[in-house]
Amino acid sequence: MVAYSFKDPEFLWLLVFVPLFFLIAKRSLADISASKKIVITMLRAAAFTLLVLCLAGFSKTFENDELYVVYLLDVSHSNSQIDIRRAMRYMKEASDSMGRRDKAAVVVFGKEAVVEKPFSSRIGFFNVSSYVTKTHSNIGQAVKIAEVLFPEDVQKRIVLLTDGNETQGNLLREVKAAVSRGVEFLTLVPNEEKAPDFRVEKLILPENVSINEPFEVRVVVSGNEDGKAVARIMMDNSEIYSQELSINKGQKEVVTFQQELKKKGAHIFNVELIAPVDAHKQNNVSQGFVFVEGEPTVLYVYSGKERADELIKVLKGSNINVEVVTPDALHPSISYLRSYDSIILDNVPATSMSTHQMKAMQMYVKAVGGGLIMIGGGNSFGLGGYYKTPVEKALPV
Repeated sequence: MVAYSFKDPEFLWLLVFVPLFFLIAKRSLADISASKKIVITMLRAAAFTLLVLCLAGFSKTFENDELYVVYLLDVSHSNSQIDIRRAMRYMKEASDSMGRRDKAAVVVFGKEAVVEKPFSSRIGFFNVSSYVTKTHSNIGQAVKIAEVLFPEDVQKRIVLLTDGNETQGNLLREVKAAVSRGVEFLTLVPNEEKAPDFRVEKLILPENVSINEPFEVRVVVSGNEDGKAVARIMMDNSEIYSQELSINKGQKEVVTFQQELKKKGAHIFNVELIAPVDAHKQNNVSQGFVFVEGEPTVLYVYSGKERADELIKVLKGSNINVEVVTPDALHPSISYLRSYDSIILDNVPATSMSTHQMKAMQMYVKAVGGGLIMIGGGNSFGLGGYYKTPVEKALPV
């Protein structure tokens, strides 16, 4: 379909002067043959018409009736699994009713935005396979990703499927920019459910303590209805405390108890709130760390096959604590690694560690100043696949 438009149509009134060219030609070109007079007059009128059209900002476009839709699916913790399934059902039904030449794509988002499904003619039911951090919602970034996906010369539409709880980014700015570039924008917010929702507001822990020093653990919970729940606290994967709570609607309940630690290093605390009926179980957990100061501690990481027992013996004989782990037990957090004075990688291949683990080691060296030692072998350095990895960047050689 062809469409015509004028940026400044007020200049079109100048076209009323076109007939004057024929009147002037009749008098000024009297000595020229009739055929030449017509050609000259037509050329002059055409040149004047083109000049007017240029001033009016004339443009000719070919409109494409193909519709390309990008669905932005919120998979953050604030959006319940029920609402996510409803959104998937909506996407499937909407794509089933699309035209023969129309296409649809899916972008999932939390703190980050990732293309889950590229453009295709139909979207069926699917399980989200892309990894995003679900503790935040950055809708603005999702809009940016969607705009990049659109091809030229098609009708563009973005459909936002979210609970509307934006925690990062600037949605309003990105939507305004997209609309100004011809993108249609729709938002579908799920109906608010009145099902009971209990949550862990925060887990409060001291950052550093000494060995055998008593400290207080505090857990703050709340709910949108009156109800009962059990707060369960784990330390290093072992339960250390639980308490049954009577939660009042709109009020915060605090669980408090004393704890002391006998081992140096990082200790992981996890809290879980268990309720019989809960609409959003994703917000029922929280995690924190406590660092116990004491003698030097080395984290010795080996592949699980052969380990340097003599080295471990020498270190322990020098009053250095050694914690022995395999890569799968290595927590990918700089908060966890900072409790160690050094990390030793003993013939561990890069393929046995995730990118998150290696990035945590890089930050452990650069930001915390921790030591990183790699023992040579067939699975170390370049042979071990560390070329251009975060670990290679952290090593001194």
